[in-house]
Amino acid sequence: MARVLVIDDDPGVSQAISLCLTKHGHAVNIAGTGDDGVRAFAAGGFDLVLLDLQLPDLDGIQVFERLRMVDSGAIVVFLTAHGTVESAVTAMKAGAFDYLRKPFDNDNLLFTIARAAERRRLAERVQTLEQEVEGRTSFPDIIGRSEAIRSALRLLAKAAGTPVTVLLLGESGTGKELAARGLHRESPRSKGPFLAVNCGAIAGTLADSLLFGHERGAFTGAHTRHAGHFESAHGGTIFFDEVGELPPELQAKLLRVLQERTVLRIGSSQPISVDVRIVAATNRDLEVNVKEGRFRQDLFYRLNQFPIRMPALRERPEDIPLLVRRLVAKFNADLGRQVEGASAELLERLVRHDWPGNVRELENVIRWAMMMASGPNLTEADLHPEALRPPADAGTTDLKGIDEALKVRAERAERAAIQAALEAHGGNRDRTAGHLGITRKTLYNKMKKYDLL
Repeated sequence: MARVLVIDDDPGVSQAISLCLTKHGHAVNIAGTGDDGVRAFAAGGFDLVLLDLQLPDLDGIQVFERLRMVDSGAIVVFLTAHGTVESAVTAMKAGAFDYLRKPFDNDNLLFTIARAAERRRLAERVQTLEQEVEGRTSFPDIIGRSEAIRSALRLLAKAAGTPVTVLLLGESGTGKELAARGLHRESPRSKGPFLAVNCGAIAGTLADSLLFGHERGAFTGAHTRHAGHFESAHGGTIFFDEVGELPPELQAKLLRVLQERTVLRIGSSQPISVDVRIVAATNRDLEVNVKEGRFRQDLFYRLNQFPIRMPALRERPEDIPLLVRRLVAKFNADLGRQVEGASAELLERLVRHDWPGNVRELENVIRWAMMMASGPNLTEADLHPEALRPPADAGTTDLKGIDEALKVRAERAERAAIQAALEAHGGNRDRTAGHLGITRKTLYNKMKKYDLL
């Protein structure tokens, strides 16, 4: 049995579909407009959608794009009348499952529903397997299924079991510290300590003492011997966050530790051997800083052994609905709330936002909305008045630009779905094509288009 949402403004067509499907054990809900359909779909629980291409309020393609914003894996079958088949084919290229031409017979309808329901079951199985795999990794806090985040996770997994020095690149709020902690947990040093150092906050006279330690009486107030961060992290990992802010004198001392693997406490002439793995992170372009003389070239090469870039949230908008679900669950526990999710309109607005503050900004937005929410789902009315505002110089809305952005997001989601299916079926193209409900030739063309060959 499948739960089917029918979005069609023709009551005769909707009722005929409902009678046929319910007679064969399926559950059917009907929406007469695009807006009502998106709202119903956002409430959850549907296996697939039958969507008319011509609706009174929205174009069917627009509705399809909004459904995919709510759930990038939405299974959608278009209902087409004479003259709209070309549009349906265009929609299929963007990720729709199939289309039915009106008038259609019941056997064809039931066959299509069965195929679509099977696709949904397979997709849910793949998702379950992916979640099981995620649960066995040391990066459970890095959430997403986009190709951008998967690429970063693959590199993190390769680096984790090695002693190589990793340099994490990316904007603030992209999860660099989460990645560093995951590298430590996955490494042979996992039972050792993990210390995080904020390089922008250690400048000054006490910096040497914090990093390298001091002997008793080394300076005024040094009443006892003190082990610095390097000694304290022996056998483990030190994470240098925002290493680009390290002052020049400490850059030289860090380089010496990396080269000699020893530290010298203030007030001592006896070097101490340390066994520490270094993971560094920066939101700066260190190569530019090197050229400008603000960062040592030799230290850059020592740190840049294995660079991994954590993608900005605007580069992976298809992950936003998943992130929102995880954040809602987290804040339900933290705040004692019982929010079920987010409305379709809110999700659409979140996906369109540029997120200069990345996941950290999204967390703040959702936390505020959870505090303000009075209904079962978060809505735009729950947002902080200053949240999600465009930059002051953004100007008027560029509809062409929005269309292009939606196209790019749809292609990213399609590429991610194809890659996930290929991985789930061991690269077998016949099984992958069957799972996706497309021909082997179509699969080949899409793999070529997305550089997956």
